[in-house]
Formats: sequence, C-alpha cells, structure tokens
Amino acid sequence: MKKETFQKKWYFRVIQIFYWVSLILISIALLIISLYEDDIPMAGFFWLIIILFIYWLIKRIFYYLMFGTRIFPKKNKK
Repeated sequence: MKKETFQKKWYFRVIQIFYWVSLILISIALLIISLYEDDIPMAGFFWLIIILFIYWLIKRIFYYLMFGTRIFPKKNKK
C-alpha cells in the first residue's frame, strides 16, 4: 500500500487521533505529576522528552514497516 493511499483511509484518522491524544495526555499528566509530587520539578520535562522520542520512534518504525521508508532519512543536499 502506498503512503498516500493509506493516509486517505478512514482508519488513518482514528490512528492519528489516538496517537496525538495519547501523546498530549501522557505529556500533561507527566508535567502535572512532576510539579506536584517530585522533589525536582524539572524531572517532568526530562520524562516528557523521553516520551516524545519514544512516540517519534514508534511512528518512524510504523512507517518503515508499512511503506519501507527509512527510519533515519538522509538529508537532501542541494
């Protein structure tokens, strides 16, 4: 299946909404918990960065498995 064809499917929107909503909710929860419960308020930002990296990696691996795109694409030199 081509990437463009997949992005036009109805279930792509469902997956995309689930992906972004879960990322936002987990990020907000980590920040709130770290501000109220941690001795170090910056720990929430550290875990937020870790979660963002994990979500980015999940998305790249998904696109690699579905469409064969590179996980770490080469930059085009012009």
